[in-house]
Amino acid sequence: MKSKVLASIPITVASVLIFTLLTLIGGKGIFEHILGSVTLASGDQWHVRLSDLFEVTSVVLLFVEMMRTSSNRSSSAIFNHLLSMVLFVIALLEFLLIPDFATSTFFLLLSFLLLDVVAGFAITLTPPRPKPKPRPHSPHA
Repeated sequence: MKSKVLASIPITVASVLIFTLLTLIGGKGIFEHILGSVTLASGDQWHVRLSDLFEVTSVVLLFVEMMRTSSNRSSSAIFNHLLSMVLFVIALLEFLLIPDFATSTFFLLLSFLLLDVVAGFAITLTPPRPKPKPRPHSPHA
């Protein structure tokens, strides 16, 4: 039973926890920290910030979460979607009520969480397509 509950926890909770911890430790500007620079073919410099790495990681986690739950229509999937909704509401409250969370990076994460909630319920509540009936073989083929 305990493993079912753990399996129902949305993977995207990791992004919210990481953002929350880093922001509480380093403040609002921590995600503007430049991790390195890359020279592009144009000769221009792209300064890779912590926010860039965080956003890409969050997209990957969202993809994994959606793949993990897209084929599951059990009660644990419904519980997962309920937890995703709770996570979205918590993140929305952080965004609206805590000044250091009012950033574009966190808003993007909030958008990912909303997409997870909407897609999760849409996939789970949509009835599965019936399997196509096999066509009879024609003796002339």
